[in-house]
Amino acid sequence: MNKLFKSALFTLLLLSAGLVLFAQDENAPNTSPTTPSWVSEKGYWVVESNIHQPKQARIYFYTSNNVLVYKETIEGVKLRLNKYATKMKLKQVLEKVIDEKTAGDPPRNSTQFVAVLFKR
Repeated sequence: MNKLFKSALFTLLLLSAGLVLFAQDENAPNTSPTTPSWVSEKGYWVVESNIHQPKQARIYFYTSNNVLVYKETIEGVKLRLNKYATKMKLKQVLEKVIDEKTAGDPPRNSTQFVAVLFKR
């Protein structure tokens, strides 16, 4: 009887501990990571470059629906994509291009949005 009582008590304690832990997970605050400030809600950009030609890059700007909006090739500037300022400049160009596209403005092929921002 004593052995049966101890095993039943032990099982009951394990079950109650599991229920308490489960209840705490439901009420836990949302700890998901926040979105970085250089990420735009309007779309995203992709940089295509070559390791053998670091001062040449092709940048594609897409809407949130994966529609290519603008493409630009820059030369003579090495994009340092690990820098916060570079990401913010690309976000600025992305939002400008998407705003012009949604406003219905005709595309300006001669404009170099990215090259203007990265001139030294």
